[in-house]
Amino acid sequence: MITVEHLSLELNQNKILTDISYQFKNQQFYGLMGASGSGKSSFLKCLIGWYHPTGGKVLWGNERAQDLSDDARARQFGYVIQDGGLYPHLTAENNISLAGRVRNFKTEQLKSRTAELCQLFRFPSENLRRYPQELSGGQRQRVAFMRALFLNPPYLFLDETFSSLDPLLKHELYPELQSIFQKLNITVFLISHDPKEIFFFADEILFFQSGKLIYCNSKSQFVEKCSVPSIQVFMSY
Repeated sequence: MITVEHLSLELNQNKILTDISYQFKNQQFYGLMGASGSGKSSFLKCLIGWYHPTGGKVLWGNERAQDLSDDARARQFGYVIQDGGLYPHLTAENNISLAGRVRNFKTEQLKSRTAELCQLFRFPSENLRRYPQELSGGQRQRVAFMRALFLNPPYLFLDETFSSLDPLLKHELYPELQSIFQKLNITVFLISHDPKEIFFFADEILFFQSGKLIYCNSKSQFVEKCSVPSIQVFMSY
């Protein structure tokens, strides 16, 4: 379980986050919303341990996020950025299995886990030898998710992952991903500027403003809070 206690963050003498506390439940989908510069991306990086808090702490169980080793951190979470961030010089198969190859997994382990993920994401095995530029947008997105989940982490962090996808592709991909997340029983954090995207996936919504977490609750309760001016303006876009 991830627990945030009085988290504050300063970067280059600028206050980025101020006194945020929250305890996240496992196997939930959290949507992070707020205008650009509201602090949601910095908050996500504090959860991961990439940013070290100026005050307060982020705990993964009983251990501070910033104290986790690189290997322990990699086994705890997967991370998918906008456009997937695939390496263009690696085939789909080598992109997917990268985390396993870095850790010297045996060939049989790499093949077995890759095949398991391909079946889960309905990715044709004949496309494994193709390079990212030879794949469709939806296929590249699937490869990015498979790479992030290769070590079977309990947490998945998505930072504007779908922002560049075609609307028709989103319509196809969203229900499939939702089903996969439920099957894997993982905890997911999604940053997005698209309220429709957040409302499709999220069990709980966190709304950030000027470095503060001003609201966190279920979707139905969030709608009731839309009278709050800052949320109302955001939802109008």
